[in-house]
Amino acid sequence: MALSLKGEEVRMKCCVECGSTNIILKYRVPGELVYLCKECGWEGHLVVDFPDESLMKMKEMEKAEKVEKKVRKYEKMAKKSH
Repeated sequence: MALSLKGEEVRMKCCVECGSTNIILKYRVPGELVYLCKECGWEGHLVVDFPDESLMKMKEMEKAEKVEKKVRKYEKMAKKSH
């Protein structure tokens, strides 16, 4: 578990639509926080809140899957050209 300097568990928020952690607090009104995802443009009150380590592992797995897809795509292209 990752801890902040204050000894609290570090947590990250992510977009409910695309899973990006590139979200910002757009505005705050009494009793409401509205977030904006800078990746997909989603706006809303709810964001997914994960322990930092869990989200990092999930992102690493997504990145590995994308790399595997690209490798398979290039392998297919190489087979077709031979």
